[in-house]
Amino acid sequence: MADFRWKDRESRSGTLRARDRRDALRSLASRGIEPTELVEDKPSAARTGTAGAEAASDLVSRLKPLLKSGLTAGEALRTLSKRSADPNTASLAKEIWQETASGIPLHASVGVGRGFPSHASALLRAGEAAGDLATAFESLDSLMRRRKQARKAALAAMAYPALIACMAYAVLVLFVTLLLPKLEEVAMAASQNPGMPSGSWASTFARASVYLAPALAACIALPFLWVGSSRASASSKARKDSLMLNLPVIGPLISLTTRAETCAVLASLLRGGVPLSEAMGHAAEACPNLRLKETLRLARSDVAGGERPSTALLKRGFLPARDADALAAGEESGAIADSLAGLAAALAEERDAAQSSAIRILAGGLMVAAFLAALACAIAVASALASAGAGMLSP
Repeated sequence: MADFRWKDRESRSGTLRARDRRDALRSLASRGIEPTELVEDKPSAARTGTAGAEAASDLVSRLKPLLKSGLTAGEALRTLSKRSADPNTASLAKEIWQETASGIPLHASVGVGRGFPSHASALLRAGEAAGDLATAFESLDSLMRRRKQARKAALAAMAYPALIACMAYAVLVLFVTLLLPKLEEVAMAASQNPGMPSGSWASTFARASVYLAPALAACIALPFLWVGSSRASASSKARKDSLMLNLPVIGPLISLTTRAETCAVLASLLRGGVPLSEAMGHAAEACPNLRLKETLRLARSDVAGGERPSTALLKRGFLPARDADALAAGEESGAIADSLAGLAAALAEERDAAQSSAIRILAGGLMVAAFLAALACAIAVASALASAGAGMLSP
């Protein structure tokens, strides 16, 4: 028996014990719970980290052409489980195929425990509702590829500044542990008062810098760890999502990304024949940001009450006036799906430009931080050397 953590689309969560993942899903289904996330609480059992994300990304990219060729999701998964050259991808495909073959919906078989994005389940649910899983997997593949590219670009931007800072810190540590004690011994021997070597404040500053640098790095890393944490409660995640939207550079990027993905999902659902109100409900479930998810739900209620989508989305703050006007033009012409698809493409271009700008800002900021760290280490070393030299030259 193993412990499983689950979360549904209403942000309810809990734990249960079951023999395996399939048994856990059946147990939840018998209780009327349809989870969007189901993770085994045993660290060795879940696919986490780079390996799980790579397997999930590879699976999605391989499923996309198979579904477009006319295969069902079950047939495509079975094919990949037998023919994929990557054992991780084959194993993941086999697990999901076995679950779908037993009657478990496809969207309930993907989750963060298997390396998929947090809202992958909602995206596939929308695809199932529209009867167009190929487009849903295409959107998911695009999302995962873009996140992977952004992660690589951010790591590349951090590599050189991190190298400079690490080299400066290594020089400081070597100086404090090897050279400084010998200099102090010489200074104390040459000083008239061996018990009080001159310039001891510089030695203290150099030694303190060895501990202050890691503490400062930890303080900088803590916000990133908090943002990336996946075990937050619904209220904590809502506060975090709201805070992220208010950040100067990251907030607009998150907003653009979410609006582009939502417009694309809505266009796909409407083209698949899903009614507008129901399509907005599925799009809200696919929205990863809880604050924007709530605005979509409120806009859906307004549309169900008779308001036009452009008016509701503008009133609730999901779309700015410019984008709402573009959507209103589609409403007037009766081509709202095409209007949403065009709006999604335009927002995607804005998102790519904002992402490039954010990475450049990140790289510049890290270079400045690395320079300041190297300068602080140089000051600490120079001050200690000067004080030790003064101690040796004092009569």
